[in-house]
Amino acid sequence: MRQQIRTTAIILAAGTGSRTKLGYNKILFSIGVPMVIYTITAFERSSNIDTIVIVTAKEERDVILTLIKQAGFTKVSSVICGGITRQESSRLGVESIDDADIIAIHDAARPFVTEKTVAATIVAAQTHGASIAAIPIQDTVKIVKGKGIIEETLDRHRLYSAQTPQTFQSSIIRTAHARALSDRYEGTDDASLVERLGTPVVIVPGTQGNIKITTPDDLIYAQMYFKNMKETSSRTQTP
Repeated sequence: MRQQIRTTAIILAAGTGSRTKLGYNKILFSIGVPMVIYTITAFERSSNIDTIVIVTAKEERDVILTLIKQAGFTKVSSVICGGITRQESSRLGVESIDDADIIAIHDAARPFVTEKTVAATIVAAQTHGASIAAIPIQDTVKIVKGKGIIEETLDRHRLYSAQTPQTFQSSIIRTAHARALSDRYEGTDDASLVERLGTPVVIVPGTQGNIKITTPDDLIYAQMYFKNMKETSSRTQTP
């Protein structure tokens, strides 16, 4: 009888978040609760996730450990220190895991990921090997050459905005990171490392709300979004 497939989520929380101009890591910013805690909650609640690894900055590890304890999370198996770049932090997270069949990698700065999206990427990775959440681009996209001259208009029907989770069979993402390290290749996301192997990466529908909190305006949006969700939840639960 085949053993149950084990899935681990890696939450990347080691960035500085300098573009938010907070003066501290944006994942500690309160959108109603600390952003990192709200992000972890979707994975803690997911029946598809067995364990969670948090990758954070060394100087923030104790704070994260305290917040996790206060939240009462039971699936967080370790909190490790990340690297200088996102890719290095992701690789360190992957290398810290030795018992997962599927690995889902998610940015802590995307607090509004849904359990449905998490599950969809896991199912797709089990079937195809690699998957990411993504949404179609709504705007027309132009390629511009020197002096602001439009060179080409791209077919937006073929363009998607990549999100996370990005989810993979364990052997695939391990090989992808090892190859990138050996080749000194720095990709834009984990999926780009897998693409270099010639391995197809399947897209599953993300959500418009699953934005990455990057700018000061995003922080305001996140607080409003969180407040609206809480108010909507309260109204639906009221007898």
